[in-house]
Amino acid sequence: MLDPSALGPTTLAVVLVTLDRESAQHHAAFRARMLVEPRVQQCYDLAGQWDYVVVLVTESLAECRALSDRLFMDDENVRRYDTLPALEAIKTGLSVPLPDP
Repeated sequence: MLDPSALGPTTLAVVLVTLDRESAQHHAAFRARMLVEPRVQQCYDLAGQWDYVVVLVTESLAECRALSDRLFMDDENVRRYDTLPALEAIKTGLSVPLPDP
């Protein structure tokens, strides 16, 4: 695992996504696009108002905007998306706490 600050400036953004059509085929197509895009760091299927939350990592805010437009605005099945650039990382990690014995 690399420390993003060691690679130079990076922009992290969280994107909330709602799809227009709810078929399994449309979800599969969306997921496939997220899986092949290297700047999609994480993607989660959600319950509730939004269908997905996607975490993007890019070199700049301008690149983040262009990537968001390409991934979400140019997809006719995305009804709505909100891109929220992160100002500061307070806590990051991938560890999972173990249950008490």
